[in-house]
Amino acid sequence: MRRNLFFPKTPSRIDLLAVRDIIGHSARSSDSSFSITITVALYGKLFARIDYTDSAGKRRSKEKRVRTKTEGRAVISDFVRELEDRGPDSFNAIGTTFNDFADHLEKHYLIPPEYVNGRKVAGKRSYKDDLGILKILRESFGRMELRGITWGRIERFRSLRLKTPTIRGEQLSVARVDRELSLLRHAFNIAIGERWLHVNPFRGPRPLINPADEVKRKRVLELEEENSDISR
Repeated sequence: MRRNLFFPKTPSRIDLLAVRDIIGHSARSSDSSFSITITVALYGKLFARIDYTDSAGKRRSKEKRVRTKTEGRAVISDFVRELEDRGPDSFNAIGTTFNDFADHLEKHYLIPPEYVNGRKVAGKRSYKDDLGILKILRESFGRMELRGITWGRIERFRSLRLKTPTIRGEQLSVARVDRELSLLRHAFNIAIGERWLHVNPFRGPRPLINPADEVKRKRVLELEEENSDISR
């Protein structure tokens, strides 16, 4: 696994011992599966970059633009820690956007149901509705980094959806918004299983999905309808 760390003007290389001193990390892993180098790129732009082998044996690389070498060292330290503590599958997810993850969901999870001997072994019966919900989620979270989605951001999405009228001009139901949030929560659980996330962002100061709210709203609507009937 070779790590190319910094790049500004004319190409050059620094020996591994110097790199070890620069980033404060061993130049080789315990199994000698990688080495570290620092290279310099054109136009004076600095990047933190790492080349590595994923769990499938494919060579991959990841880089991040940095403003200074100090920032670059911090980024590399994070890269190293993620690779060594959580493995290449988790490391692959760094920088992954929600749109990238949504593509993965569409390809592997939100697919028509598949049956073997009458038993469903893959896919979802509700996949068409789920794809429609995923389109809505893309509009709000699509460009965000998957690991950058927080409880607060989801709470704001919920609030916005509850204020969104239907095509008939009616208020969107709490049950419908909870359905959208349920799919999002399930998607994050899949991301944890794939090692793209470490913690589900639905964990927060209070539940974002509360079935009791659906019941309360139903009762309020029923009461409003009764009052309307009486006034007539």
